[in-house]
Amino acid sequence: MSPEVSEPFVSSQSSARDLFRDILAFAGPRIGRTLFIIALAAVLAWRSPQRYWMLLLWLVGCAVLYAASNWLVQHFNWVFLLQHAGMQALLGLA
Repeated sequence: MSPEVSEPFVSSQSSARDLFRDILAFAGPRIGRTLFIIALAAVLAWRSPQRYWMLLLWLVGCAVLYAASNWLVQHFNWVFLLQHAGMQALLGLA
């Protein structure tokens, strides 16, 4: 490949990496991780072949998490148990 083609690709990757690092430094670690997960889910929904259905599902999921946030905070031990059980189930399948 010629240097003209690969050079802009590398610079766009490094600028995106720097932008992500700046966002995390600005928003703080917890908020940055949450925003990153929400943004990643939105990007994956946007790139899906069924874009509108996936974006609708993403919005419904965000609304459900927001509506259940008080319960999730009050019962965090159950959330951790479900997370642990889900991870063990995935490891069992692998």
